[in-house]
Amino acid sequence: MKTIQVMPAEEIKIQFMDGKEYTASFNMLAVAHMQQAMMSEDTDSVSVLEFGALVLYGTIRANDDTFTLDEAKALALAMRPTDLNGIIQTYTESMGAADNSAVKEAQKKVIAQMLLKMSRLK
Repeated sequence: MKTIQVMPAEEIKIQFMDGKEYTASFNMLAVAHMQQAMMSEDTDSVSVLEFGALVLYGTIRANDDTFTLDEAKALALAMRPTDLNGIIQTYTESMGAADNSAVKEAQKKVIAQMLLKMSRLK
């Protein structure tokens, strides 16, 4: 017989300087909200920003039924890239993808592309 030891879902608090805060829960309810939102989007590919917004939407919506995808997109745009990347990383770890070298390599490429584009804006 196989035994699976279940761990409690990871939660993080997203806190802003103005005192506003959200609790993001990395559980199956969050995954369900993300899947539903992804199916409603009319696109074949998802950028890092869009994926981050989906993660924010699902994980916050798991605790707050009034939180919308538009709010998640605005939140993703308002935070530092490193913070959004940390949230995405927590999501991938909660999905068991932390040891996936392809995920880590993709994250490195995206960060490098973002830094390159940001350096050209100056």
